[in-house]
Amino acid sequence: MSERLSARAAAGFATLLLIALLMAANHVSARLAFQHGVDVPTAVTVRSLGTALVVGLLLHWQQVPLALNARQRKALPLIGALIAVQSLWLYSAVARLPVALALLVFNSFPLMTALWARVLYQHRPERTVLIAMPVILLGLVLALDVLGAASGLGAAGQWHQIGAGVAFALGAAATFGLALVEVAAYKLPDSSTLLQPRVLAKTELLQRTLLMGPSGPVTLQQAAQAEDASDPSPASRAWFQTFWAAYLTKLRLDDPALVPAEPAKSTNQFIPMPPGGASAWVSAYVAQSSGKGGVYLTFAKAFEPGLEWYEQLQADAESIEREVGAKLQWERAGDKVYLGVPTVALGDLNAPADRERVTAYLADMTRRLVGALKPRLEAMSAADK
Repeated sequence: MSERLSARAAAGFATLLLIALLMAANHVSARLAFQHGVDVPTAVTVRSLGTALVVGLLLHWQQVPLALNARQRKALPLIGALIAVQSLWLYSAVARLPVALALLVFNSFPLMTALWARVLYQHRPERTVLIAMPVILLGLVLALDVLGAASGLGAAGQWHQIGAGVAFALGAAATFGLALVEVAAYKLPDSSTLLQPRVLAKTELLQRTLLMGPSGPVTLQQAAQAEDASDPSPASRAWFQTFWAAYLTKLRLDDPALVPAEPAKSTNQFIPMPPGGASAWVSAYVAQSSGKGGVYLTFAKAFEPGLEWYEQLQADAESIEREVGAKLQWERAGDKVYLGVPTVALGDLNAPADRERVTAYLADMTRRLVGALKPRLEAMSAADK
């Protein structure tokens, strides 16, 4: 086993080294082309067409399906436009600066990625990134000779010479960083990687003050058992239907086909999840006996891969919780598993303010949980076929 891992690690390192060499050769070749009269748009077009051809052949060779869902169709043109602008600006920098300097400035894109993640998703940079930021900036200051001391040109002369190239390189870094923020990477069961584009959207965080009720925490298993045992009266069914109708008006999913056509008439509202066929679902619930509500994912007992899929999701818990924006509950009871968001105190659901607050929270958490889990479950389903 260790020998196999060592071989894979060596292969991975060799692949990364090859990519680095190809990247370096790409920009050195571009600079040579510019020196022989090729303009930037022509160079970008040739590179893009060559890349598209190679990627198309690889997709065909690996038999990767090209079907796109609504979320991907919306996001991919934007990501493609960002990469096109990045390519034009980076080649413009290479045409004006020494290749090494242009790439050094462009490789500040991890800083740009962290900034975009903060602006768009309120994601706080990790401590290591915060430590690296001033080091990277100091390195850029020294490499660019911002005061013109090394060149003897002075600050004004130095920036007159390199200003346009640096601006293009920084612009390329900013657009590339934005494109990276809008692409999520998921690890498949066979150790390959799935790239899932996000939709540009700023997550709105809801203010909530209480996650625990006076009767103690409700487990996800208890919520599911209450769901199974519930047999509401006609009056209760009408009440739940009104409550879930208010929830559905607030529910916004990337795949509108998942939004239920009718509000539920009991304690739980279900959202089907991959692979379909009642094998997996997300359930929003209100447990009035404990005064709490929440959202969870579970699998049918008859769905054999359920435990394995749950373990794969749990192994990726840190990334999932980062995308959802909350610490999740992970529960396993025999052959049943549950993955849920923090609970919310119900208060008086007949009071308009409490009903508005709870339905908004459940709809928002449903959107986040479905958005984080659906592409992962789709990847697992595709890998099992």
